[in-house]
Amino acid sequence: FNATINNDLYYAYQHKKSTNPKFQQYLRLRQALPAFKCRDQIIDLMTNNQVVVISGETGCGKSTQIPQYILDHMV
Repeated sequence: FNATINNDLYYAYQHKKSTNPKFQQYLRLRQALPAFKCRDQIIDLMTNNQVVVISGETGCGKSTQIPQYILDHMV
């Protein structure tokens, strides 16, 4: 029962986000960050290794976007 409610809420939330113009603008900004290009590789490395060290230039998205990629992957 809870899983059904959670799934329904999740999909309703995703639909609301995907149709929101402000969210679309935010998404375009996120996709412009260097970390976005490495998103799949980072998730793969974290899935297959106990420790992953990530370094990058200031403003590349390592402290803001990578945690979001992990959360998105886990949900």
